[in-house]
Amino acid sequence: MTAASIPPAVIDGGMAAVGLLTWIMISKFVDHLPLYRLEQIAARDQVALARSTLAEWVGRVGVALQPLVDRLIWHLLQGNTLHADETPVSQLEPGSGKTRKAYLWAYRSNDLQAGPRIIVFDYQQGRSGAHARGFFG
Repeated sequence: MTAASIPPAVIDGGMAAVGLLTWIMISKFVDHLPLYRLEQIAARDQVALARSTLAEWVGRVGVALQPLVDRLIWHLLQGNTLHADETPVSQLEPGSGKTRKAYLWAYRSNDLQAGPRIIVFDYQQGRSGAHARGFFG
């Protein structure tokens, strides 16, 4: 008797399947649901998902997607022009319960150039031009 090989997991040795990780990422980043809400939604279906576990999975998926982000940045920087903008966001200071201002930089390809539209977001704790210079290398 033989069994089919197990497809590679996003998180080695983890119990989360691709579908669950996809649901978490879409719920968090597209539907803007905080992790405590995802924890509550799962609990309604008698699924215990600790917020700390969800946070770890979000981080691991981010690490797994980094090569894709790097490639998108490479393609974005091949164009003649791009658009950049920073948006202020509130960042919770760990342990203090207070927030401070951070920035989500958006870099977008030019619609007049051939090829697909690309948007890359870069989270930074400041609005200094050094962050943009660091992005452009």
